[in-house]
Amino acid sequence: MSLTQLYVELLFDLVAILLGVVLVVRINDNLQRFYWGLISITIGIFFMWENINWVFLVMDKPNYEYLEILNYEKMLKWFATASIFSLFPFASLRPGYLNIKRLLIYYLPILIFLIISVCYLSSNPIITKISTLNDIVLNFNKFDIKLRLLIFIFSVLIPYAYFFYPLVSRKTFRKVSLHMYVFLAFNILLSIIYIFFTLFINAFFFNAFGILSVTFAITFSVLYLRFENPLSIHVGNSIDEVPSIANTPKTSLCFCEIDKYLKEQKVFVDSNYSIKELSNFLLINEQEIAKSIKIAGFTGFREYLNFLRLEHFKTLASQNPNKTIKELMFACGFKSRTTFYRVFSEQYGISPVKFISNLKVD
Repeated sequence: MSLTQLYVELLFDLVAILLGVVLVVRINDNLQRFYWGLISITIGIFFMWENINWVFLVMDKPNYEYLEILNYEKMLKWFATASIFSLFPFASLRPGYLNIKRLLIYYLPILIFLIISVCYLSSNPIITKISTLNDIVLNFNKFDIKLRLLIFIFSVLIPYAYFFYPLVSRKTFRKVSLHMYVFLAFNILLSIIYIFFTLFINAFFFNAFGILSVTFAITFSVLYLRFENPLSIHVGNSIDEVPSIANTPKTSLCFCEIDKYLKEQKVFVDSNYSIKELSNFLLINEQEIAKSIKIAGFTGFREYLNFLRLEHFKTLASQNPNKTIKELMFACGFKSRTTFYRVFSEQYGISPVKFISNLKVD
């Protein structure tokens, strides 16, 4: 590993940290953006610390090589991180579903297993050194080898059980976007590299894992800055058509009241309209409004308003064929042409220009 490569990786680590800070600062009511910001900061700091240590190590021992496989510290770090990544599809497809209670249910078995493993391996002064797969076979009767193999198997299988379930479930108001498949591809590639550098001594896989992890964090930090929810798109069903597991009569009634008021009064055409104004008029707590909107399938209040504005744009475009896209866009409450074109194309799969052209043909 060269010093030049390490310096480049340190620069990427810094970018991941800075993007994460920006996401945390620009949270609004989007908790997914906030949590991804924390993940990006954590990944950036962790790999920066690792790379700084490697810089000093390489300067001191230029020909140093990593000679251990099935390293329990690295496996536990991956296990914890991958378990967090695996819940983002859940959070994306079912906003409001993952409350504190459900998170504890998901993570409690993993936490118990991690704590027991850490306690045993940290307190055990004799950890068998292994450098090849043959060493694993020869020392298989030792408890620490069996425990490390169990950690390895769990660290590969458990996160993906959580990952794939929401993708095949239909109890959602949202559909997966192209970015979800990119997210999946990153995770599969990271898992493959993780398996290779855990079971084999190979400098390429060892270096590739760190680079790909930071690239993953940077890529989705940029996407979370551009989109409210880059992994999925709201499909526009009514709250009665797709019953949510998290749904309650009270929440359903609250959202119906909110939805009816906004659609009838069309206050969303005010580009500065806020959840506070809605709360003051309906005399409903802001937190209750936010919860109702998320259970109805929206990532947050801003995404919900943009959805209503897009639907209003389609109505106005049909009723006013002589008006320009710019006029209709501002009449619906959008302030930015870039934002409007981006959210319209993401929601409907075509550009506003193409949509207008299709109306004229019809």
